[in-house]
Amino acid sequence: MAQRLAALIQHPGCLWLLLSLPAAPLLLDFYFDQRYYAEMMYDSGVLSVQFLVVSLSIAPLMVIFRRSGRIASALRWLLVRRRYLGVACFGYALIHLLIYLRRYPDLSDILWHMEDPKIAVGWIGFFILFLLALTSNNASTRALGPKWKSLHRWVYAGAALIFLHWGLFGFFISDLMLWLIPICVLQTLRLYLRSPIVR
Repeated sequence: MAQRLAALIQHPGCLWLLLSLPAAPLLLDFYFDQRYYAEMMYDSGVLSVQFLVVSLSIAPLMVIFRRSGRIASALRWLLVRRRYLGVACFGYALIHLLIYLRRYPDLSDILWHMEDPKIAVGWIGFFILFLLALTSNNASTRALGPKWKSLHRWVYAGAALIFLHWGLFGFFISDLMLWLIPICVLQTLRLYLRSPIVR
C-alpha cells in the first residue's frame, strides 16, 4: 500500500492535478461570468506570480540548505519537477490574459492599451513565459542542447517584467512586496553563498 501511494505521488499526473486545482474555480467563474473583472484579474495574476516565485526559490534554497539532508532531499525532488511549476505559472498567466481579452476583445483596444507602459511590460513578460513554457519539455532540451539553459535564464527578465507590470498599476503593493522581497533576498543569498569569498 505504501509503495502504491509513493508511486502515485511520484506520478506526473498527480502533480499536474495539484497545480491545476486553483484553476477550477477561476475557469468556472470565467465561463459563467460570475465575478468582477478586477477580482478575477487579481486572483489569476497572483497565482501566476506565486508559482513563479516558488519555481525561482528552489535553486537558492538548495544552496542555503545544501548541508541539511532532509530539506535538501525535498528540494532536489522539487528541482526535478521545477518545469511543472514554470508551466503552471504560464497557465495562470494565460487565464489572466483570457480574462483581459474577454473584457477587451477588439484589437484596436489592445493596441491602444499597449501604448501604456504597465500593459506593454505585461505583454512582454507574458511572451517570455510563453516561450519558456513552450520549450519546457525533453524534446526541446535535446534539440537546443546547451542553448536551452541560456534560453531559460530569460525567466529572470520575465519575472522582473511581471513584477514591474504589477507595480506600475499601483494596486495591492503590500501583496506585491510579500512575494518580491523574499525572492530578491533568496537570490541575493544564493549569489553570496556561491561567491569565491564564501567558498
